[in-house]
Formats: sequence, structure tokens, C-alpha cells
Amino acid sequence: MTHLPMTRDLQPLVKLNDRRATATEAAWHRIVAVVTNPDLIAVAAFCAIGLAITMNVLLRHPDVGLTIEQLDLFP
Repeated sequence: MTHLPMTRDLQPLVKLNDRRATATEAAWHRIVAVVTNPDLIAVAAFCAIGLAITMNVLLRHPDVGLTIEQLDLFP
């Protein structure tokens, strides 16, 4: 069995003219990755549905405080 000798070629240096632009692009790609995460979308949808139900109940029954006070449930 023969072993080939390992040869390593040096990679050419890439000159970065605008390092800030690449950092901005990387940050933008991270933000897009987080926002398009299916878990985040599911949690946000669940919270939005809960908020909508809460607002619906509050708008349909605006005098809940008076009803509780009349029933004297919380002295």
C-alpha cells in the first residue's frame, strides 16, 4: 500500500475593500434567518391569537370591573 505525500497549497489572500459592508451583510443574513425561523413564527402566531382573543373579550365586556364589584367577589 502506498501513501501519497500530503501537499498543502496556500490559499490566495482575498483583499477586502469594504469590511463594514460584509459585516452589515452578515448581520442582515442573521436577522433574516431569525425572522424566518419556523419556531419563532409559531410562537408569534400563538401570541397574536391570544392577544386578539383578549382584546375581543375586553371589548365585548367592558364593564367586568363593575360586575365583579357588584358581586363582591374581591373584598
